Amino acid sequence: MKLLVQEFGVNEADSPLSKFIKRISSQALQFKDFVRNLLFGDLFSNKIIMKGDPLHNSDFFGFKKLIVCVSSTGKIYGLSSDKGSLLWSVLLHEDFVVSAGDVFAVTRFPSPLGLPPLCLLSCSDRGGQSYIYELDPLHGSVVRYEVPFTVKHALVLNEVDGGYNKPTIFLSYKEEAHVWPKTPNAISLALRAAPRLFFYSVNKSTGKLDGRRLLITNESVLKSVPAWSVTFSLLEETMLTVSSPRHYEQVKVLYKSVDSRGNLLYKYLNPNMIAVATHSPAASELVVYLIDTVTGRLLHRTFHPRFTATRPEMKYIFVSLDLYEQKPVEKRPSWQPFSSFLANNPVVVRQSYYFFEGLSCASVTQTKQGITMKQLLLGLNNGQLYALDKRFLDTRRTTADKSSIPGVPVYSPVHTMDPLNVINYNRTVPHIKNIITSTTRLESLGLVFAYGLGLYSTRITPSGTFDTLSEGFNKPMLVMTTAGLIVACIIVRELMYKKKLASQWT
Repeated sequence: MKLLVQEFGVNEADSPLSKFIKRISSQALQFKDFVRNLLFGDLFSNKIIMKGDPLHNSDFFGFKKLIVCVSSTGKIYGLSSDKGSLLWSVLLHEDFVVSAGDVFAVTRFPSPLGLPPLCLLSCSDRGGQSYIYELDPLHGSVVRYEVPFTVKHALVLNEVDGGYNKPTIFLSYKEEAHVWPKTPNAISLALRAAPRLFFYSVNKSTGKLDGRRLLITNESVLKSVPAWSVTFSLLEETMLTVSSPRHYEQVKVLYKSVDSRGNLLYKYLNPNMIAVATHSPAASELVVYLIDTVTGRLLHRTFHPRFTATRPEMKYIFVSLDLYEQKPVEKRPSWQPFSSFLANNPVVVRQSYYFFEGLSCASVTQTKQGITMKQLLLGLNNGQLYALDKRFLDTRRTTADKSSIPGVPVYSPVHTMDPLNVINYNRTVPHIKNIITSTTRLESLGLVFAYGLGLYSTRITPSGTFDTLSEGFNKPMLVMTTAGLIVACIIVRELMYKKKLASQWT
């Protein structure tokens, strides 16, 4: 059903006739686009003409992406990930200030009906007035709406309305819930999804972590109510950062071999889990909490002694945690969905490694199907991007050669930096703030975008180009060989036919 929603705009509440009409009309438009691309585009050279595409020849494998950058001064840029060229730019307003807490979300992707993608941006001006902007990322056109609330949090639903928009629920600082767009269809979808929606908010200044859920009042209005709360004492701990998993990431293998004897355990795949890092100055400790945002339950706590944030020249320590479910594979049904109310705390396996390069940020590669090996992308203090294979941070690495698991290297406490794994070579990016990864239509290839005092974009192949031909591949020879084999088969077929016919006359 999710595939029908994403591709054809079909909802569960639609009637069978409405579902049929939407599907037939969408497939007719898709067939029309295919014929146009086949006649006026070159499918075999990865060039397809797309209507309204500012890149003019978007490639078939998804190598070219449109990067939308929002500056702190309220200016938005549209960049091409292929050449880094500026496609468009728009200034929201001279008095606008875009902060890190403002919301930027994609609520509509290119649909079969020819509708352009749509992004939402919430920000305020210096006078405190709040606005919501609807941005067309293909052309840079902006529509501004003045709203009587300041956005604190946003939830984008998975279902789409009749205009292929994903309804968005905005939570204000007054803990009020607002549905966008304000259409009957979007409000109906939000009301139907409200009972199973949970979210959280972070206030680092007070050290408070609040969990909330949505309720439907008697007037069919959404209202947010407290679900749980966690407060860190500012005298003992300072909240550093909060991180959550990527919900759109694909996980193909649900279990993992945990030892050399082949024992399997299911991965603890909790989509509602967050990691909270705090610093205890008195004890010089870095404490990491794993918290379930639905129930507020503490899943795991670990700490690292001798932590300091004022000595960047000191060594760094990677601590890798693997989370598994308590039930073995043979005692747990594979179809059983995850529930935060019923799940037990995970089994945690950890391993530590030393790294002697200063870090500013980190991210993880992603591919379309999640089959390719993961790499940890590290932004170094010298402006380099370093790709570290996940297998070097595997918690199953042991010192004994005989008991090691196939494919897992022997444990070494120190990771030596390999210059060949620096993906930006001599094109350094000073003061890297963040690294963003994206997928392509090829499983072996992903995209990387890093920004700081500069911008850098490149392609990365963590497991090599196993599903593509190299640039030096002799394609004419392949065509001639295939053509020669076809001609040889035809000739041999005629000879065998004549030989069989001649044998019947003897």
